[in-house]
Amino acid sequence: MHRFKDKEFVIKALSKNGLDLEYADDSFQNDPYLVLIALLQNIKSYQFASEELQKFINKDNPIDSLIHFIQLTELHTKLHNQLPNNSTQIKSISKL
Repeated sequence: MHRFKDKEFVIKALSKNGLDLEYADDSFQNDPYLVLIALLQNIKSYQFASEELQKFINKDNPIDSLIHFIQLTELHTKLHNQLPNNSTQIKSISKL
């Protein structure tokens, strides 16, 4: 099966038809931002998100749960970058 690998093309395609996520490269199916674009266009595109991402997405409310996942990921990254490397706080946050 041919997989779309150009990110700009995939973004445009998903903006017009979220179900095109099915044909996106695996890395794009695992990208929360691209999956969110697909979900906003067509909620049924959930089924084409990676299995890994689907673990974090509530099927009853996929858009809100994915937004929450993205926010937590960004917060974790921000905190990780601001704290000293030897901090015990980083170790406890990383276990989340």
